[in-house]
Amino acid sequence: MLLIKYSIPFTLPGCNNYVDACRTHRRAGGAFKKKVEKSIRDALIPQKIIPPPCYPVKVMFVWKEKNLRRDVDNVAFDKKFVLDALVDVGALEDDRRKFVSGFVDDFPKPNKKDIGVDIYIRSE
Repeated sequence: MLLIKYSIPFTLPGCNNYVDACRTHRRAGGAFKKKVEKSIRDALIPQKIIPPPCYPVKVMFVWKEKNLRRDVDNVAFDKKFVLDALVDVGALEDDRRKFVSGFVDDFPKPNKKDIGVDIYIRSE
């Protein structure tokens, strides 16, 4: 079993931000998604990209928030953007169910000095 770790060292916008963008203009949601995915790719590219040797994989997201203000479902919504960015940089072949069999979300105790999301990819 291989375990690969990637880190995004900043807080991602949540579902509420995406919904707000979608409500402003019919194309704003797509522009919002592209902008967020670009920031994720920019954080991933300097890290050593290692595609899993076999599929399917399980993905664990450790969402590190600075406080408890945002609901966990609002935060975890960003996994869509993260998975798409992982595919774009070559860390995953695809994010269809043939390649990703599931995921786990973890929300450790908030820490103002340690924010972002850690992504663990594990071959089964």
